[in-house]
Amino acid sequence: MAMPRALLALCLLAAAPGRAEERVTQPYPGVSHVHRTDHAQDYHLLILAPLAMEVVGTEPDLAWSVVSEFARKVGAQIAINANFFTRTESCGVTAGAGRLWKAVTAGCPQTMAFFRDGAAAILDVRLGGRETLVPGNGLLVAVSGRPRLVADGKASPAVEAFATVRHPRTALGLRKDGTLVILVADGRREQALGFTGPEMSEIFIREGVVDALNLDG
Repeated sequence: MAMPRALLALCLLAAAPGRAEERVTQPYPGVSHVHRTDHAQDYHLLILAPLAMEVVGTEPDLAWSVVSEFARKVGAQIAINANFFTRTESCGVTAGAGRLWKAVTAGCPQTMAFFRDGAAAILDVRLGGRETLVPGNGLLVAVSGRPRLVADGKASPAVEAFATVRHPRTALGLRKDGTLVILVADGRREQALGFTGPEMSEIFIREGVVDALNLDG
């Protein structure tokens, strides 16, 4: 998933051992970048107002593109990895430019959907959300993952084992007004241990997020 806009240059501060640091920049209108570090964590939040972003997802014929290569191809300034995947299939509903991928597997029932009218929502295909995820209903981009981190403003329980262990993470959250919050956390190194699911839920709730979904970190 990518949001093409003016070139984004990030100036980052490293934290001294045991000292918390936060750096906030506004790279362009409607977009804030927050970089936080301390003795245990190193993570980024990108906060994008609905009218400040254009969302681009990988189309089926560009499946399994390297993130940096895809970003260059579409002229994106912000790009993240999205779905869990195998060598031949993406996990859960996936779409780019309104085109649904056919090579998908079950296991990621939660889908972040972006529509042509600018709306966005996290839908659960097990609860009747699948009929919404068709191009005829204005679907533009869809990425899927697991587990749900926040639902209706409350932290979701960590029911999957991998969500109880710290890992590098990528996750998406929505505020009630449609603002998109992207969380990307480094991990598996000193001063960057990564997050559990509940730790990400806590961050999202502090940021005013009402719905959030973990992706492939």
